[in-house]
Order: sequence, then C-alpha cells, then structure tokens
Amino acid sequence: MREKVNSFTTCRFKPWVGDNYKKPRLLPYRTLVVGESAYVKTTPLRADHVSMCVRKVLEGTEKSRLWRNVASMFAGEPQSTPEQLAKWCHDVAFHNFVQVPISSSQERPSDEQFKLRQNEIALKSVLMKLRPQLILVLGFGTWHYITGTTREGPYLPHLPPMRSTQDDIRQSYWFRSGSKGKALGIAVRHPSRGGGLKWHRWLEDGI
Repeated sequence: MREKVNSFTTCRFKPWVGDNYKKPRLLPYRTLVVGESAYVKTTPLRADHVSMCVRKVLEGTEKSRLWRNVASMFAGEPQSTPEQLAKWCHDVAFHNFVQVPISSSQERPSDEQFKLRQNEIALKSVLMKLRPQLILVLGFGTWHYITGTTREGPYLPHLPPMRSTQDDIRQSYWFRSGSKGKALGIAVRHPSRGGGLKWHRWLEDGI
C-alpha cells in the first residue's frame, strides 16, 4: 500500500487504500467504500484489521461475499477469483464507519454505537486525507447515520432494486472531501446480503 495506515491517527481501525486509489485504472473517480463495522472473534482487533482482511481476500486465503458483490456491482458481471477481486480492491479505499468492534457478524451496531462521536471524527479524517470524489456507502443503516449533517446532492433518476424503510436513497448527498473539494455519496444495500449485480445500474447512476 502506498498510503501509510498509521497516518490516520483519529481512526481506531485504519482504512484500506488500494495501490491504484489515487489514479484508478477501472473506475472514473477516486472512490471510498464505507462499510459498517468490524467484528471480534477471539482476539482484540489490530488497527490495521481492515487491511489485513482485504489482503487475505487478495491472497485467496479468505473468501469474502462482501468483496465479491462489491466487485460485481462495479463490473456489471460476476467477479470471484482473487485476480478479479484484486483489480477492484486496488482501485478503491475502504473504511468502516463504526469505530468500535461488534461481537458477531450476526449482530448490528446499536443506535448508541452508530452515534459515537468517534465515528464522525474518523470519517472526516479519512475524507480529508484521501480526498475521494465518490463515496459508496454499504448498508441503509449506515447511510441513515452518515448523512445527518451533509448537503443534498442530485436526486437519482432510477428506482433502486430495493428501498430503505428509513430514507429515500434516491437522494444523494455531498460530503466535504479534502480541504476544498467535495464527494458525492450514494447508498446500496449491504453486499454481504447478496444482490451485487442488481445494483450495477444504480451505481452507474451515481457515477
């Protein structure tokens, strides 16, 4: 990785930054993918937990439904081999919004955990450092909490494959990116639940 993870001093869990993030080869914009949270299994999580998980996917030592569906969503066709996933992983940065570990992937962060001030501080740090142009938020719950203080962007023209019960996700939002820039944020259903290909057209609307 070109970006040193220890430069994100306000993040408990540092983001993954792909080798091609600054000059993506497949995507038209610098793209930050925002996930929900990290999960504890048996040992305390390290600060570079996110990067460790992505590297295992790239090495083929760990299967990831999330990354298969994110890559398929971008590509518009199934992506499953380590080589295919590597192309997309190295084109993006990935950051988990909730900065406290959750005990199980079967659990969701609580309202209190979603609202932690630390989450907002860490996200702003990542946006300032990485200066993304597009933000793809995974999961309607995370989207609900992440857009509270941002400015409305374009209203997307097509209906999404699935609607949120909390928000109209056709409404995009602008986020401050770097010191003077801005990034367009859009939401998709969390890809760990499947349906990555169904969201390809929706993602194209946002891009």
